[in-house]
Amino acid sequence: MSLKQWKDIYPDAQVIGPQGLDVNLKNTVKFDFLFTPDNLDMTFGDGEMIAHYFPGYESKEIAFLHVPSKTMLNADLAETLPATEQYSQSGEDATTGFWTGLFIKMFSPNNWIHDFVIWYIFSKDKTCRPLYLFLMTGQ
Repeated sequence: MSLKQWKDIYPDAQVIGPQGLDVNLKNTVKFDFLFTPDNLDMTFGDGEMIAHYFPGYESKEIAFLHVPSKTMLNADLAETLPATEQYSQSGEDATTGFWTGLFIKMFSPNNWIHDFVIWYIFSKDKTCRPLYLFLMTGQ
């Protein structure tokens, strides 16, 4: 990770991350804020940006919500299929092909295969799932 170089370039910026990352990088950079199971949320810019930590997710996911635009930023918490943004500059359609179409149908949210993979492969703490679903879908 390039956190040390980033902190050197932007010395006033805060370094945040999930619990455990500080142990792996203890001799390179000091963390200003660590997400833990007891410390799940952080707010930036007078409530403009909210970060939430999902400790029950295998990859220790942190999702960000930009409140004014209602935009959620995440890595593995929710799949964004089809990958139209990734293909936007390629001149190709992101939904073409049999396998692509099948994958999009299988791994779209609210599909039982998607739910199965999230529940049995990526979730290590099953008690957090209702909270994740509520935060992602509002249901």
